Amino acid sequence: MIVRRRVLIGAAATLVCAPAVVRAASLMPVRIVPPVAKPQYYGFCERLYVAGHLPIIRRFQNAGFSSQEIAAELNARGWRSINGWAWDAHGVVGVVEEDRRIRESDVMLRAQRLLARASR
Repeated sequence: MIVRRRVLIGAAATLVCAPAVVRAASLMPVRIVPPVAKPQYYGFCERLYVAGHLPIIRRFQNAGFSSQEIAAELNARGWRSINGWAWDAHGVVGVVEEDRRIRESDVMLRAQRLLARASR
């Protein structure tokens, strides 16, 4: 009795999950969309990460600390980098460089918007 039920359930599952066989001519044609090159946009998460860590990094830089010393001080204070990792010199420099890229991107976006308004 149990064996018969399993056979019936297996046969029903096979019919439901069977792949559909169709002719290639009856498929809907797919249009290729060319990728549009847009300027890089830095989103909320990147900006939040930089805004959260940059003020203390800048304060240590203004005090004359090196990147390695800043990383050691952040680790001593219990601050963590991305995913809870300990800070290193590369992470400190990365936050400063990310801030520079965000600022450059913002300047470019503002310039493009001003040009678009002027051309109307």
